[in-house]
Amino acid sequence: MALGGEHGGDRWSFIVDTDSYAGNFERELCAYVIGAAGEHGAHVAGPYLKLFRMWCPVELGSLSDTRIADSGDDGTRESPCDLAPTPGWSNNGNGKSYRVRPNNKRYRYKHPAYNSVALFLRRRPSDDELTELVKRALEFPTLQKVHPWEARPTEILGCRLLKEAVQVDYIHVPLETANSAVRVDEPKEAALVPGPEPGAVPNAVYARLR
Repeated sequence: MALGGEHGGDRWSFIVDTDSYAGNFERELCAYVIGAAGEHGAHVAGPYLKLFRMWCPVELGSLSDTRIADSGDDGTRESPCDLAPTPGWSNNGNGKSYRVRPNNKRYRYKHPAYNSVALFLRRRPSDDELTELVKRALEFPTLQKVHPWEARPTEILGCRLLKEAVQVDYIHVPLETANSAVRVDEPKEAALVPGPEPGAVPNAVYARLR
């Protein structure tokens, strides 16, 4: 793979900012807005993928991308979306989020509030595609719940298009400089030393470096 990627290193994300913790609905929102759920999201977002295919007048399927994401309970995986910190909001460290008020000590910034969902894109969307993404994001809180336990944000605060630009620099390193700068430390041998009384820690090997 060439350095810099297909698009010269630039990566795009469509971010939906909400007033609620996004970890409760990020996969459903992603499925409805852009028609992607990922390998680990289809079991909860399946019905919203169907809604997307039924009601989306603009072809958005080619926009979605996947990246390595760490979603906590589900572990590190390839995903079409991830949580993102919400500008102007904070978390108090106990799960409660609020709008930051710099002049109010109680509501000053403390920790990131992950009330936003970042949808990963392969490229910059066209104007028509961007209009449709915003429209569908605004519709999401109003959708009827498929299951009673599903969560919805109370309000969509706004949408953002994020561009991550990657710059690749090549620095020439002369071989003689590199060779002279390399230091190799020979590994030390390990010596077995007596452990505790037999049976105290079965099958254990005790060693120390000389």
